[in-house]
Amino acid sequence: MNHWTCLTTLALATVVLAPLPEATAQSVQDTRSAATAESGNGIRALVVPRREARLSSQITARIVSIGPEPGTAFAKGKILVPFDCRSYRAEHRKARAELLAASKKYENRKELSKLQSGSLLELDLARAEELRVRAALDSVEATLSGCKIRAPYHGRV
Repeated sequence: MNHWTCLTTLALATVVLAPLPEATAQSVQDTRSAATAESGNGIRALVVPRREARLSSQITARIVSIGPEPGTAFAKGKILVPFDCRSYRAEHRKARAELLAASKKYENRKELSKLQSGSLLELDLARAEELRVRAALDSVEATLSGCKIRAPYHGRV
């Protein structure tokens, strides 16, 4: 490949690949210099992604699998990294059972209060317990929502 063919091919590759906002003029110039200095049939080019995401988790759990293989595409919302959340699901079931018990206790205290058989303090304490358990359930549900890392946008690994 002669010098002009190499430069023309590089110019076309630059038009197709480079006009990305992340690419700097210096990196494009370095790529052009490297391509023109290289002898042989190959052309080196720097490919910069349009968007890049760093994935992290708010929970501590074992990773079940790591998403798509390198080079494969994925859709927005696809699960990229699922975690083993059996212990969090067990906590969720426990919190739901505690909420059911606290709700029943509150309803019972309310009925007793209507019949003037229970104190207002017991009714208030039962209501506070129900609210505390509901908040604990909300916390466990928030943790469970982090058991899967989903793709923030369509892309390719």
